[in-house]
Amino acid sequence: MNLFKKAFCTPRKIFFQKKEKDIPKKNKKGKSEYFDANGIEYIIKNSKNKGRTNNIFDKALGRNYSLDKKGIKRRNDSCSEMIPKLDVGLPFTMICKIFYRNRGEIERESTGFFISPKVVITVAHELYHGNQYFEDAIIVPCIEIINGEFKYPLGGVVADKFIISEGYTNGRGEGNDYGAIFFDEEYFIDSINSYFNLYSMNQEGNRLSVYIAGYPDTSLLGDVSISHLKYAEATAMIDDSGLKHNFNPEGGQSGMPIWIEEGQKYYVIGINDSDCDLPQIKLTNEVISELNNWIEISY
Repeated sequence: MNLFKKAFCTPRKIFFQKKEKDIPKKNKKGKSEYFDANGIEYIIKNSKNKGRTNNIFDKALGRNYSLDKKGIKRRNDSCSEMIPKLDVGLPFTMICKIFYRNRGEIERESTGFFISPKVVITVAHELYHGNQYFEDAIIVPCIEIINGEFKYPLGGVVADKFIISEGYTNGRGEGNDYGAIFFDEEYFIDSINSYFNLYSMNQEGNRLSVYIAGYPDTSLLGDVSISHLKYAEATAMIDDSGLKHNFNPEGGQSGMPIWIEEGQKYYVIGINDSDCDLPQIKLTNEVISELNNWIEISY
């Protein structure tokens, strides 16, 4: 099967040392609203993008550099670079760009992916950032770039109902940096009728071929052409510390799925929340149980 078949559209790890009582597990607001292509474009364009970097850094950064919470650092030269995917189909239409807002201003960005019509998975350190939840998030499942401008053919959703993992709230940190955004309705049921399956790879010490894909920050380098979806067929190693792969993620790609394909289905085995050659989130049976519970409570 050709994984990259054409379809209907083209689409650092941070741990807060907080006690469980200091981090609410769930944002209680709980609402979402769908907007069509024109509506979501208007909302994004009119949400001032503060970005994660100071302007002084924007032009200094290049393909071999990234930012962490301490500033500029050299990327891992032993790892490979992901490439743009301009003409994509399944499973890439199940991958989302997420913009996080406070007071109507975009402050952070990440990648997410659907595990059901009403649940998008991403990283906890973006949902709960700077010791608080963002006021809301804009979730866009498919992005095109036409004449140098972003277009959103499937529309998007503004939501503020978030949840983060039990392990992240009680400070277990590594391996628990994941959360979810809930939708009130199955907004994309007619346009996205397939969702990532969940699978636990327990064969420690094994190397296997996996796929990764995510959306870099639109503000990191100020260049639309490198903010498009990027993907790679990577080599992953599974051990007791987690799941590692050999490609450099960009800022904004935290939350991208790490998946395998089998029998024309797509199985997520991990979630990218760190840099190349560092442990990512491995989908253990415990993690999968929590994600399945989120699917259940979304209805």
